Amino acid sequence: MAGTVAAATHNSIGVASLGYPVQLIVMKVLDSQGLGSDSTIASAITAATDAGAQVISMSLGGDGYSQTLQNAITYAWQHNVMVVAAAGKNNSKPLSF
Repeated sequence: MAGTVAAATHNSIGVASLGYPVQLIVMKVLDSQGLGSDSTIASAITAATDAGAQVISMSLGGDGYSQTLQNAITYAWQHNVMVVAAAGKNNSKPLSF
């Protein structure tokens, strides 16, 4: 998704950005198997907020409620940052966030 949002425009390749000019703050919070902790994700949300992010987009999921993640998202919202996260069924009956 980042490539579509922040692609270089007028690059002679035929790809144009949806948000040109956009700067990205990229933070890796999951390991090579796609696993990570709530505290690592929360730290990245806080760090991105402190670094001046205006939108935080997370493409990850997990089961259940996390007060740690809620605190980080609340912190971002309190600093006027829009937080967007994936939600779906993940091939299971309960909803997954």
